[in-house]
Amino acid sequence: MKKRDTIWYICIILIIVFFIWGIIDYIFGNIDLAADRLYIILISLLCIFTYKKLRISKTVVFLGLIPIFLHAWGNYNAVWFNIPFDHVLHFTAGVVIGMIFYNYLQLKHSKFTAAILALCITAGIGSFLEIIEFIGYLIGGEGRGIFYYGAGDVGEWSNAIRDMIMNTFGAIAGIISSIFSKRVK
Repeated sequence: MKKRDTIWYICIILIIVFFIWGIIDYIFGNIDLAADRLYIILISLLCIFTYKKLRISKTVVFLGLIPIFLHAWGNYNAVWFNIPFDHVLHFTAGVVIGMIFYNYLQLKHSKFTAAILALCITAGIGSFLEIIEFIGYLIGGEGRGIFYYGAGDVGEWSNAIRDMIMNTFGAIAGIISSIFSKRVK
């Protein structure tokens, strides 16, 4: 039998926790949040199948838990130290995604090229998520979570731009931290 490592177990635990949490949300009529739990399960499955190929370290996986649990917490109207919750969420997601792609790409490219590519990939993923949020709004209307427009989404189109900016700032921070560390282990 193949020995599983810590990251595999973390992902399986996330899948189980968010599956149960999603069922509870669905039972209590929080359909919009149940969809978010499914989204987190899909991210966990993606992690299980790609973390070795992408060389995602345990540290980066643990850092990745921050935006996942911030998103799952769903307190979208919160403000921390005068910084809106939504900005913190997008910044931390950008940090993690930037680190993942920089650490992978720098194995095959120069540091500069890897940094530019990681920045563009992270910005692209962030932009794609804003498109998903917009499509969710068109189909489902207002609500909570990634597939709806609601609490935390202040300013209509400017909200999407601010989210993409925070993703990009996060990516820059993640890439810079990766450049100045050997490989985040």
